[in-house]
Amino acid sequence: MSLQQAGALSSAGGTALRGLEQLNLAKGSKLMIIGASGGIDHLALQLARRMGLQVMAVASGADGVRFCRTFGSKMTVDGHQEDIRAVAREFAPEGLDGALMTCGGGKAKQALKALRPEAPVVSPDGVIGLESPSTEIEIGFFNGNYDRPLFKRLNSD
Repeated sequence: MSLQQAGALSSAGGTALRGLEQLNLAKGSKLMIIGASGGIDHLALQLARRMGLQVMAVASGADGVRFCRTFGSKMTVDGHQEDIRAVAREFAPEGLDGALMTCGGGKAKQALKALRPEAPVVSPDGVIGLESPSTEIEIGFFNGNYDRPLFKRLNSD
């Protein structure tokens, strides 16, 4: 891998890890990743699995769905073509335990309604179009500031 590719991987991976750590979900929890076929989120999917989380990946298009399945999402949905809430109810009948989002819009807003009450939702700073569907759901933001301890955690088993 080139130096440029390695730099991008550590940057996106660090951002993904910081978001997952902010969610602070217990092993076995059911996490929805919205934008899962993107640069940060496909790494978040892999890190979440390493943390023992069950992931429902919301991807874009058939190629995005296939891409997420290769990384082991328990459930994958095409956010443009499928009813995200219906799939989420099948995946987590009691409600999802948390969400990591790197995209917004109407479909993402509707997807958040599949969360259990008080489930945490996080997104990197600067994502456009994020909107909570209700006053009960608060979106927490984090930044991708990198430091040596974060990189150590990113590279640990």
